[in-house]
Amino acid sequence: MIWKTEGIEQAALDKQILFYAGGSMFPYLGWHYPNKGVGTWEYTDIQKWCYLEDLLKLAEDK
Repeated sequence: MIWKTEGIEQAALDKQILFYAGGSMFPYLGWHYPNKGVGTWEYTDIQKWCYLEDLLKLAEDK
């Protein structure tokens, strides 16, 4: 399983992250480099995340 549900603030700083955040009314899918910061987005709003390279590798393997 590539999706993680905790610890985005502990993510590797040199990797791109794809994340899903928000509630059922206003879900948000986005990506960022942790070393550039999330801006005003609250880490507590991020429900699941993965490294983009892991997602692309999974797609290539399929």
